[in-house]
Amino acid sequence: MEKIFLFDIGNVIFKVRDADELYKKLECKCSNEEFNKFFMDSDVYRASESGKLSTYDYIDILKKVTGSTVSYEKYIEYHNEVNGIVYEDTIELIKNLKQKGYKVGVLSNLKSIDVAFFKTIFDTNTLDYEFYSCYIHSMKPNDEIYEHVSNVTKPKENEVYFFDDLKENCDAAKRFGIRAINTTGETIKEDYKKMVESGVINDN
Repeated sequence: MEKIFLFDIGNVIFKVRDADELYKKLECKCSNEEFNKFFMDSDVYRASESGKLSTYDYIDILKKVTGSTVSYEKYIEYHNEVNGIVYEDTIELIKNLKQKGYKVGVLSNLKSIDVAFFKTIFDTNTLDYEFYSCYIHSMKPNDEIYEHVSNVTKPKENEVYFFDDLKENCDAAKRFGIRAINTTGETIKEDYKKMVESGVINDN
């Protein structure tokens, strides 16, 4: 039996983008409220994160919604510029787990452009598993993405742990035998410590 540790990316490995700053950079003609609604609660955004809409189509629709006239290349540049800080505690924990012989990976709702950005700040060659919603064509907390993860990691045969900042994602993961921990990059160090103290992780 192996122990596998999976990490959400947004708000666990790095802080999600500053939407207000992106709004300014794009010189949007719509209101800030409309812009945030597009990112937080729109079918277009969900379609992009689940890989059902290409990056080009996503940006074209975003430009129509916002009235922005930036080029595709400029959007990518601004998109990457406003991505947040990396949580060094999480990075160190992933490295420590890997060095101790545990399997590590990521499980996150990301658009393809977010995956590309992530690969510029983190060496994904060190990961044993990479689960991205845009390539699985399903988003957390939908059952399909957890079914896929479960089929690959086999929670009935292995101990699979998952760190995520949203309770609903953790609750959904638990239905598939995944031991989910609701945490963020700011609190994960304490949760890791508790796992060491309980014997889940051998920190020697």
